[in-house]
Amino acid sequence: TAIGVAVVHGACAWLDHASVSQAIAYTCGIVWSYLLNSRWAFQGSQGSQGSSQTATNAPRFVALQILLLIITSVAIGVAVDRWDANPSLAWLIVMAISTAVNFLGCKYWVFADR
Repeated sequence: TAIGVAVVHGACAWLDHASVSQAIAYTCGIVWSYLLNSRWAFQGSQGSQGSSQTATNAPRFVALQILLLIITSVAIGVAVDRWDANPSLAWLIVMAISTAVNFLGCKYWVFADR
């Protein structure tokens, strides 16, 4: 989250486009998130198969992240660039919702026991 905030603010100041800034920040977080989620948060759900689940989990994780990337980038872009919302507030609200959706998607789809 701290990485995302720093990147989105830096990119927004540099690019002056909130949706592009969000896309850059979200992309940076995807790799970090997969590493943490696959090795720590959902470690027990992979059972004894461990790395063999990577072939199934990684594409699902990427698909979920791309979907959330598109949704969050559009939402923040509309809020900031069209509605003149505060970028920090828009990011906070959108990412709070996205975080909950991401957790549920990871728990019940990406890293679900199969």
